[in-house]
Amino acid sequence: PQNHQLIDISGDKMELLYDMPLPLGEPHYAVAIKADKLKPAVRYKSGWNSRTNEKSPYKSRAGREKTERTCDAEGKCTVHVYGTTIRSHITPEIIEVVEGDTVSLHFTNLERAEDETHGFSMYGQNIQLSIEPGKTASATFVADKAGVYPYYCTEFCSALHLEMQGYLLVQPKGYQASTAGLVEGTTYTEADYNKQVKTNIETQAVIDSVVGYITSHNYKDFPTVVALVEDATDQLGFADEAKAKADAAAAEKDWSTAMLWANQWWQYQVKTADMGLRAKTYLEENGAKKVK
Repeated sequence: PQNHQLIDISGDKMELLYDMPLPLGEPHYAVAIKADKLKPAVRYKSGWNSRTNEKSPYKSRAGREKTERTCDAEGKCTVHVYGTTIRSHITPEIIEVVEGDTVSLHFTNLERAEDETHGFSMYGQNIQLSIEPGKTASATFVADKAGVYPYYCTEFCSALHLEMQGYLLVQPKGYQASTAGLVEGTTYTEADYNKQVKTNIETQAVIDSVVGYITSHNYKDFPTVVALVEDATDQLGFADEAKAKADAAAAEKDWSTAMLWANQWWQYQVKTADMGLRAKTYLEENGAKKVK
């Protein structure tokens, strides 16, 4: 038989208010809807709050992630983490707080491919986020126990899915760090930088050819393509910013920093090319016409 339940979800825990069994067999049925009646959104605008349907005040961009900690007069502290997710990385990889802090995590999915959903879960905390492309999702909790808490992506997003992880470090209250030394990691040379720039130039050539195809067709007659072009243009703008920083670091012969920004520049190019190729394929498959 069917069983209808009335549940109150206004509190911290769901409460069953009424349980009503019905003397009816379990129905099995389907509903057909004409495809032209459905107008689903392809993706959220970057940094979007899906609950309020507006830009999230907690949105972030690649290279602009940050952690802010503030304390009131009574010594109660709040930590806001403005992070990002993208194949295949959660930024930041390390979050440091103090025992007793209220921690608010805000993660923006930087993906623009419509099927690249990321998840976020943390060991020891009741957190499970589904972060669709463009969406900014948040979770707040109190770090009430010192320790190390792994966090990770819960959606199989790519071949490097398992690399999407990090750690929350909760320091004991009153902890004093001791002096320690640092060991330098990977360093990059001018040759490494020039190799990456060569790759970037080749990637830009692909982007230019795709742009040429799109603009030579009536792409403005296809809303899906217009949305892809807008997103691609947005990403390419960030590529220009990263390129300028790479050029500035190279001028100072700071090859490690130059390499970091050259790689970031390329990452934005890859996102641009991905959306551009999707738009080109859509035009090819939907009878786009050449324009003069």
